Formats: sequence, C-alpha cells, structure tokens
Amino acid sequence: MGSLRMSVLLAATAFVYGCSSDPALSLHMEDNGKSFSVAEDQDVDMTTFMVGAGQYGDPGISSAAVRFDGMEFPKAQVPGGPTQIFHFHTVASGEAVVTIPRTGEGIGGAPHIVTPFVVTLLVK
Repeated sequence: MGSLRMSVLLAATAFVYGCSSDPALSLHMEDNGKSFSVAEDQDVDMTTFMVGAGQYGDPGISSAAVRFDGMEFPKAQVPGGPTQIFHFHTVASGEAVVTIPRTGEGIGGAPHIVTPFVVTLLVK
C-alpha cells in the first residue's frame, strides 16, 4: 500500500511541475533600453532604484500582451533612495513596450528630467 501512495505522490508532483509556467524574468536597471523574448503566461519583475528624491511612477504598457500586476517597496532599501519592484505578467503573444517614468522634484522644486526605465517584451 505504501508504494501505491508513493507512486501517486510522484505522479502528482510531476504533473504540477510539468504544468507550471516559465520562471519569472527578473530585470534590473542595467536592462534599461533592451528587448527580451518571453513566453506567454510568464511573470516579469522589474527592479528599479534611484538616488535622491522621487521614485518611479505608474508604468505605461503599449499593448495588451502584458498586464501590470502591481508594485512593491521591498524591505531591503538603500539610504540613497527607494528601490521598487514592478510586477507584470504576459497574457498574449505580441510586442509590448513597458515604460516606467521617474517622478519627483529636483533642486529648487524643478521636475526631474531623467530618462524613464523602458524595456520591450516580445511575447511568444
């Protein structure tokens, strides 16, 4: 009887792992401006950080191939400025340009003029 339970357990484990989606693609500041091929039904995490006042704002996505699932401030932060993790999920094949603008004020209250974090996701 024990070997039957073990066989069922092994088969169930193989089924779960066989049906799971690809692991999350983890992108960082050095990936700004690059393109990435990703599978449908895949998570994509983008980690941003900055030095000084402000933070990254609400992302823009150029197509419905990618869905924004939210943003978090991780517990581990550096003193110079905020680290943020943006969570996305690919939902259909196609190309999506994800643009995350930087917000906040510069010296004397002037707006920051800084290039946003931009990546292109090619969903296959």
